Amino acid sequence: MAAVTAVALQDLKSELSSQHQQIRAMLRSVATSSGAPRAEAFDQLRTFLAVHEAAEQEHLHSIPRTDTGQDVPLIDERVGEEDDAADGMTRLEALAIDSDAFSTAFATWADVVTAHAEAEEHQEIPALQGLVDEDAVTAVTTQLRRVPRLADATRTSEPFADQLDRARREFRQDD
Repeated sequence: MAAVTAVALQDLKSELSSQHQQIRAMLRSVATSSGAPRAEAFDQLRTFLAVHEAAEQEHLHSIPRTDTGQDVPLIDERVGEEDDAADGMTRLEALAIDSDAFSTAFATWADVVTAHAEAEEHQEIPALQGLVDEDAVTAVTTQLRRVPRLADATRTSEPFADQLDRARREFRQDD
C-alpha cells in the first residue's frame, strides 16, 4: 500500500470542505426564506445533499473497509449520522414548508448536518492517514468533484430517498 501524501489528503479535505460550505449556504437559504423561494431552496438542498451523501457512501466511507478489510468505528459513526440525517430529511419532506413545525425541525436537523460535516473534515479525513493508499484517496476526490455537476443535472423534487438511491446507482456505474 502506497502511503497517502499530505497533498492528497489536503485535496480531499479541500473538496469536501468546499461542498460542506455549499451545503451550509443552502441550509441558510432554506432557513431564511419562505414560500416558493424556500421550496426551491429546499429542493436544491435535497438534491445536492443526496448526490453528496451518495458519493461519500459509495467512495469515501467505503475505502478504509475495502483497503483494510475491517470496520472503522469512526467511519461507522459517520455512516450512522448520515442514516439519521436521511430519516430527518424524510420527516421534513412530510411537513408543510412554511409551517412552524418545519422551521423548528429544520433548525435542529441543520445543526446535526453541520456537526456531521465538521466530524468528517476534522476526524474522518485525518484518520485516513495510514489506513488507505494514495490511489484510493485520489479516486475519492475525483468522485466528489462530480457532485455539483451531477446534482445540477439531476435536480428534481422527488423524495430524498429516491434521489439518494439514484445517485448511488450513478456512482456505482463507475466502479
